[in-house]
Amino acid sequence: LGIKSKNGLLYEEEVEKALSSLPLPSFNEITKAVKEAFIEAYSYGLTELHIMSVKEWELKVYENVLKEVPMKLRVYTDSIPQDTFDGHLMKIKGVKVFMDGSFGGRTAALREPYSDDPSNKGLLLLNSEKLGALMKNVAKKGLNVAVHAIGDKGVEEVLKAVKETQLSNLRIEHASLTPPDLLEELARFKLPISVQPNFIISDWWIVDRLGERAKWVYPFKSFIREGLLVAASSDAPVEPLNPWIGVYAAVDRGEREGLEIWKISSSQKLSFEEALSMYIRGKVLEDTFSKESVVPNMPADLVLLNINDIPKDIRSIKSIKASMTMINGRIVYSSNGVKISG
Repeated sequence: LGIKSKNGLLYEEEVEKALSSLPLPSFNEITKAVKEAFIEAYSYGLTELHIMSVKEWELKVYENVLKEVPMKLRVYTDSIPQDTFDGHLMKIKGVKVFMDGSFGGRTAALREPYSDDPSNKGLLLLNSEKLGALMKNVAKKGLNVAVHAIGDKGVEEVLKAVKETQLSNLRIEHASLTPPDLLEELARFKLPISVQPNFIISDWWIVDRLGERAKWVYPFKSFIREGLLVAASSDAPVEPLNPWIGVYAAVDRGEREGLEIWKISSSQKLSFEEALSMYIRGKVLEDTFSKESVVPNMPADLVLLNINDIPKDIRSIKSIKASMTMINGRIVYSSNGVKISG
C-alpha cells in the first residue's frame, strides 16, 4: 500500500492511504444511510447541509437520494471537478483541501511546539504557494476553496496565500488557534470562516496541549466583535450532527463541564442568540440557498422548535428538537413522524 510509519501510528495522508484500501459498502447501503442521515437532520431543524471532501461517485448517491428525500446541499469535492452543475437542491461550490492536521493527533501546524510534546510543531500538508495556485485554478471555473486550517501556523499560511494572490474565493474551515495578530489579519480580509463549537467540549485536553495559547482557541466572541464572516457547523461525522450540542457548547464554554478552557477564556462565551445566529447565518458562506426572511410567494424554509422561549437552563439546549421542518414550502418532517408533502 506504500504506507510509512515510524512508530506504528498513521497520521493524515497515511491514514487516507489505509482507508482507501478498505472495501466500500454497496451503492444501495450507502444510499440508505444517506437517506437516514437526512431524516435525522430534519429532526434537528436542518434544511441545508454543506458536504465536504466529496468524491465523484458520491455525487451520484446524493442525486439519487434527493429524488425522494429533499435537502439543500452545497458540495465541496476532494479534487477539482471535471463538470460543475447548479441544481435545484444540490450545487457544487468548490474544492476542500487540508493545510494542516488536528489538535487531537498533534498534527495541526503550530508556530511553536506543542506544550505536551516539545519536539513537535505539527504538520503543514500544503503551503501558501500551492494553495494560491489552487485558488487561481478553481477561480477559472467560478469555484471556491474550502481550506482546513486549525493551528496558528496553518492559518498564517492561508493568509499568506490570500495576500499573495489577492483572491477572495476561499473560506477557512476551523481557524481554531488565532492569536491577536492573526485575528487582526482575518478581520482585514473578511474571509468567511466555518467554526465548530462542539470542539470546545470534545477537546477537553486542549489546555494541556497548548498551554497559555489555549486562551486563543475557538475565539467566537472575538470573531463576532471584529465583524468576521463566521458561521457554525457540526463537523459530522467527527462530531455529532446535532447543531444544538454546538449551540450549548458555545453558550456554556465548558463551565458546566468543569473544563480548563472555561477558566482561561470565559470571555469568549456567547449568548443563546449569538450562538444560534452562527448556525442560521449561512449567507456568510457565499451565496447560500437559504434566506433569513419569509416573503409572500417565495419558497420558504421554516422550522418550528419544541421550545417556547430562550432556555433558562443551559443544559436543556442540548435537548432542543424540531416539531416541524419545511424545505422550499414543503413539510418534510413533523415530530410525530416524517411527512413529505407536496
